Amino acid sequence: QITLNEVVSCLQEISGKDLKPIFGAVRPGDMPHSRADIQKITEKLNYEPIVNFKRGLEFVYNSFEEVRAEKA
Repeated sequence: QITLNEVVSCLQEISGKDLKPIFGAVRPGDMPHSRADIQKITEKLNYEPIVNFKRGLEFVYNSFEEVRAEKA
């Protein structure tokens, strides 16, 4: 499980920016927890991820930065 604070911390490390999340009141439809479970695909197809969360987030961040730079 990865918390929102851990996501922010990873993004700070990746981007080099001082991000300050703003936490507000719970809104209708907000999900307090969300969990992905890959157990079934692991059992049936022997799938194992080769990229961890932080590396994947870094890849996505850098991809967005490249697109943003191309549009500038």
